[in-house]
Amino acid sequence: MSQAKKKQSPLPEDVVVDILVRVPRRDYSRMSLVSKRFRSASHVDRLYTLRQKEKEKDKDKDPSES
Repeated sequence: MSQAKKKQSPLPEDVVVDILVRVPRRDYSRMSLVSKRFRSASHVDRLYTLRQKEKEKDKDKDPSES
């Protein structure tokens, strides 16, 4: 079977959600065009909670560390 016809295994939902947490919300509509998995993950309830935790983590970072 050629490389082009080989199906790639999908990313686990946790990985997709982890990616979406780092993407600005305004880009979710574009990200939903990437795949059905990205589209469905953008509606996951825990995404909002994870985004909040990520923001808090960024706030807690020391600016001198960057």
